[in-house]
Amino acid sequence: MPRPHRRDVPGTLVLGAAFLHVLVLSGCAGGGPRPGVAVKEQEVSAGRLAYVAEDNHVYTVALEGGDPARVDVVPGEQAVAREARVSRWPTWTADGSRLAFTRLRSGAGEITPSGEVWTVEPDGSSLRRVWESQDLAPIYMSWSPDGSTLTLLAQRREGLELWLIDPVGTGAPRKLAEGNPLYYAWSPDSSEVLLHIGGDHRSNPRAEMVVTRPGAVEGPRLLGLHPADFRAPSWSPDGGRVALVAEAPGGGSVLTVANAGGGDSVRIAPLSDEGAFVWRPGGEHLAFSSRAPGERLFYQGLDIVKSDGNERVQVTRDPVMAFFWSPDGEKLAFAAVDRRAQALAWYVVDAAGKNPRRISQFLPSEEQIRYFAFFDQYTQSHGVWSPDGRYVTYADVAPDGGAKPAGPARGRVYVVPADGSAEPRAVVDGTLGVWPTRHHPRP
Repeated sequence: MPRPHRRDVPGTLVLGAAFLHVLVLSGCAGGGPRPGVAVKEQEVSAGRLAYVAEDNHVYTVALEGGDPARVDVVPGEQAVAREARVSRWPTWTADGSRLAFTRLRSGAGEITPSGEVWTVEPDGSSLRRVWESQDLAPIYMSWSPDGSTLTLLAQRREGLELWLIDPVGTGAPRKLAEGNPLYYAWSPDSSEVLLHIGGDHRSNPRAEMVVTRPGAVEGPRLLGLHPADFRAPSWSPDGGRVALVAEAPGGGSVLTVANAGGGDSVRIAPLSDEGAFVWRPGGEHLAFSSRAPGERLFYQGLDIVKSDGNERVQVTRDPVMAFFWSPDGEKLAFAAVDRRAQALAWYVVDAAGKNPRRISQFLPSEEQIRYFAFFDQYTQSHGVWSPDGRYVTYADVAPDGGAKPAGPARGRVYVVPADGSAEPRAVVDGTLGVWPTRHHPRP
């Protein structure tokens, strides 16, 4: 999770447990695949999907069929008594050519806990350990858009550190920044990183927005705007501008688009608590929302607005948990509350925010909830859309027939056509599924 400190982690876990307890899904499809076995049904041409299975290992699977490939098998590694090895958060390069994942090792007695980062080919070959630490816990990572660098957010006691890692494992890791909280975004050309450090300037005068160029002689530059209550910043598709929530005159907060080099900025829309936004791939619009005071899990509806503040459209007024542009920017998917089903439902609208389609209802796994809780950071690195823009994926823990499970709910990774042409399809048992985040700008 990008911000595992103070109020965020305990609140997220408590709310996640409450959400799973309260939302009871009725009428879901029964059956489902055996653990680690793919369902061979209709042919799908969407590349390989990475997922975390119930056995705490990372796999990839081709949606057109075939057996899953476990990618975290370390050749020659022997089991150690009382040691646990847990793999998490598979993360694709933008083109889907390589995968990274974190692994935590812990145990009793003299076993020293450690965190690791590995990179691997989609079929499990060419496995490399590229980072290891007994002092830092890996929290979140992403690839630079060109796939040349891994950025790792790690926690050292109460502080967060952002590291640059050579994905081949030959170069030494380099610390890029530190702060708490810390969110970031790579520029589209992989030359710069925009950092949001310290949270809300109104409660922390040291909070700042910084642009840094890894490896450059010159130091980082301040963006010149005070951040308000939000998490992850975003770059425009052309790399010339950035979006953030800035402190407004009078103490409010406002969605703002600024020149990445400093200078001019445009106030787009006033927000309440903890704003979130995602820039449309290849376009001039942003999807955005913010929370009601005191709300910790859901946003107040969803809007789309042009980056100059014009053409604002309300997509929905219902509570929304997360929202995601398709790779080509032609569709917007969002997970909203389905009050009648007491669950979440996936909806898809066109780029103008019109013609909504309800494509699925589901009860998210705990890892899926954690993903949604920080979706504005994860959407830059962990795709819910298939690269061809035809499918949306999610992890559901609804038991067969909707009955309350006697024990822990088993997660299943589903895919559903974004056009609503077919029912959701269970692919494998697992707690989280992700695709590459490649974007396809419109001609």
